[in-house]
Amino acid sequence: SWRRAREVRNEEDALARWLGEAEARLRAGSPEGELEEELDALLPHLAGEARVARVGADVDRALAPFRSRMTEEVFTATRGRALRDGLRRPLGLPPRNV
Repeated sequence: SWRRAREVRNEEDALARWLGEAEARLRAGSPEGELEEELDALLPHLAGEARVARVGADVDRALAPFRSRMTEEVFTATRGRALRDGLRRPLGLPPRNV
């Protein structure tokens, strides 16, 4: 959960601050899907350039055997989900569920 991810981080951490704000917004009625979209947009910044490059390369290697069987649209969507989940995991964030 976002709460667990926030609790293990330093309060000065940008992700911890965002998670705290997001929890308050959820309680105030903000749609979870909207907050998930916002978090996804922040992930590359929060994860850092090196991690994004590393996870992207890992995802490309994992998808390479299946690439020829996918349309461009399916590949782009699959790669995007895998990259997002690969960036969430080391940050202690759960996979996206909305």
